[in-house]
Amino acid sequence: MVRVLVGYATRAGSTAEVAGIIADELRARGCDVDVRDLRDAPDPAGFGLYVLGSAIQTMTWLPEALDWLRKHGQQVGRAALFNVSITAVDPTKNDEALRCNKAAAELVEATSQAAFAGRYAPEKVGFLKRLLFWVLAKKPGDHVDPPVIRAWARALTLDPAAPPGSAG
Repeated sequence: MVRVLVGYATRAGSTAEVAGIIADELRARGCDVDVRDLRDAPDPAGFGLYVLGSAIQTMTWLPEALDWLRKHGQQVGRAALFNVSITAVDPTKNDEALRCNKAAAELVEATSQAAFAGRYAPEKVGFLKRLLFWVLAKKPGDHVDPPVIRAWARALTLDPAAPPGSAG
């Protein structure tokens, strides 16, 4: 049985929810999964696979997620990476949303990457973010798409030695 760390960094909770959906799918595939907030500085030792994600702030991962990767990236080596952002709501902007993983992908070898839409709840974000979303005409709503998230998790390789992008 493969032991998997699903690590995440979140601001308003959508990324934690996405991490939970990924973890449930990996458990259904027979994995032993530990879901941890990267702000809690989980020890990466003892895991065969890593699935790491972050909410997006100014087109990159949250600082605490990048700090964890800077500290542990060499030990992790390879990881599936995901982000949760308002950009991912628009399917025509998938490439732009995936570029938000760039800083994380420079710290580990990305075996797979995804960008998922989250939930925009104005009461959970600060004034400046509400103002930005108003300027961008982003409407409040739940954009989390569990079937899309589960499909990505099903496609992840469970073999730590497999080449990036292979299923299994």
